Amino acid sequence: MHLRERFEISPRTFEIVTRVALASLALIVLTGAAVRLSGSGLGCPDWPQCYGGVVAPAKTHAIIEYSNRVLSGFVGIAAIAAAVLGWFRKPYRRELEILAVLLPLGVVAQAVLGGFTVRSGLEPGYVMAHYILSMLILDAAFALAWCATYDPGDRPRAQDRLGVWSVRAIFPIGVLTIMAGRRPGGERRAIKPLLCTLGFLALQGGVGLFQWYTKLPSGLVWVHVTLAVGTWLTVLWAVGAAGLLESEPNWQQRDPQGENTAG
Repeated sequence: MHLRERFEISPRTFEIVTRVALASLALIVLTGAAVRLSGSGLGCPDWPQCYGGVVAPAKTHAIIEYSNRVLSGFVGIAAIAAAVLGWFRKPYRRELEILAVLLPLGVVAQAVLGGFTVRSGLEPGYVMAHYILSMLILDAAFALAWCATYDPGDRPRAQDRLGVWSVRAIFPIGVLTIMAGRRPGGERRAIKPLLCTLGFLALQGGVGLFQWYTKLPSGLVWVHVTLAVGTWLTVLWAVGAAGLLESEPNWQQRDPQGENTAG
């Protein structure tokens, strides 16, 4: 009997594995942000050990940094599990296995890049590359979890071409927003309204799911519309907070904080 036949994985089990991998990869991004925001990026000056040992010393920054590294180990296990179990999924789907293999490859690349980032003293180029790679791995993880949830042909094709392309247009805009928001010297005027927008969107998603489960009760429809109004107002707030652009000559004379540096 072939190995694949002895260790068959059901589609449901594999779906759970992919969601665990996605959640862990999302979590490692958040813990990485905590390292950055707490100034713990060099809490462990060496890599992969911390001050030459396998246990971090009793220093706040070292603990935060090393905890992120330990979590990276769990992420690696989850990614490898997705890649291995994808091979044993029955029925086997080649496209799922290709996506699954990308996860451990991405985690390994992330670990290597993380080492260079630490050894460079958190040089901005390395930090940005580290974050971009995280987003690319998340793309693969989400695609894997999404495709593992549905078999080909399960979901009917959409007829609303305008609606579909309008939603797809969010993707490049989202990429541009993330890149522009993390670039060195970027202004932070719109951070607060954008955070509010994210909060409203999260609430909208929760209410929308509840509506679907409860067959659209009128009261929840009203809540959904109210949240939609709030979402749009925060978007307008973000646009207003971002402000007007200066003309090119004046912009070149100002530093990233908006203070005039000319003469």
